[in-house]
Amino acid sequence: HCTTITIAANATLNSYKDIYTIVNATGTFSQKDYVRNDAVTGLIVTQSGTGSIASFTGDSIATGIGIALSVDGLTTGTGMGLVSTSNAYTSGSVLTVSLVQSAATGTAVSGDIANISFAPTYSTAVLTPAITGNVLDISRSSVTNALFSSTLTVLGSLVSISDSSTQTTGTLIHTANVLFIDQNYASSTGNVLHVENAGTGNSIEIAGVGTRSINSTSGDLNIITTTSGNLVFNSAGNVFDINDPTISFATQATDLDVIDNTAGALTISEGSNNYINVGTLDAGATM
Repeated sequence: HCTTITIAANATLNSYKDIYTIVNATGTFSQKDYVRNDAVTGLIVTQSGTGSIASFTGDSIATGIGIALSVDGLTTGTGMGLVSTSNAYTSGSVLTVSLVQSAATGTAVSGDIANISFAPTYSTAVLTPAITGNVLDISRSSVTNALFSSTLTVLGSLVSISDSSTQTTGTLIHTANVLFIDQNYASSTGNVLHVENAGTGNSIEIAGVGTRSINSTSGDLNIITTTSGNLVFNSAGNVFDINDPTISFATQATDLDVIDNTAGALTISEGSNNYINVGTLDAGATM
């Protein structure tokens, strides 16, 4: 049921209808609150032109909620669906969230620009539940088929995280992490960071100028191959530059096995005022 609304100049019309078409909007149109209790869509707004489908302004909201949406009965549905099937898409955005401050005055800024949380509490006699979904799922799937015979090049990162600071006046101190990952359940056996790579590029590349560090602040740093394969170190400089007077090996059949398959000689050298000491505590072993 579509209602045609004609609003005269200097007049105000309050509407409680579901679907409406404004023919003469020289006056004021006000969509009033109403309550529905059926399977019919509460409000449908169709924009056939190039203007915005809806525009909301709440510049005076300081501590409240700009747009409140509650879907407490949700099971297999979607709380908010934002979909585009545009084949002509180039540089637009399906979703943009931004907070731009030209003269910020906040002195204790602790808010989150975007906050996504999932906090289920199981307190009833439900049997063997399992949580298999992701809290955040980001994917890209590029496909070529049918009449396409050219070359598709995928260059952009799937996820790009950037943190920038510029000091022009005053003092700027930056000690924040760019990416913070925290597993708080001590009995968890899952990986904190899991990387799978079906391509030929590096699984992890540490780029930039200068020394880059991997630091374990409270325990051992283990690099392990759990099934098969070797740890291969291929460096443009020294393979190992160890700044520690003691190197310990685990109790394996061969603590240290150095194999030189090159045509040249294997050279072990010592610096000035140092010495090389090779010994064993096993009386039956040969050197």
